[in-house]
Amino acid sequence: GSVGLGVDELRWRKPVYAGDTLHVAVECVDARERPGKPQGILTFSIVTSNQHGDVVMTHRTTALVPKREKPQD
Repeated sequence: GSVGLGVDELRWRKPVYAGDTLHVAVECVDARERPGKPQGILTFSIVTSNQHGDVVMTHRTTALVPKREKPQD
């Protein structure tokens, strides 16, 4: 599994109310190799919206994640 390294730029844009339906969109914005290590570092941009399409929260998070095996040719 992955290990969270931190959360940055956390912003609550609008209030969230009981009964709201939230949608979370995640985009990988950076990937860093760690030569000789079994994990790499990924940074994600995360946007949470309510049922009206209003953005209610944004943040960036960084995680240490296992590397995938390279495909054999």
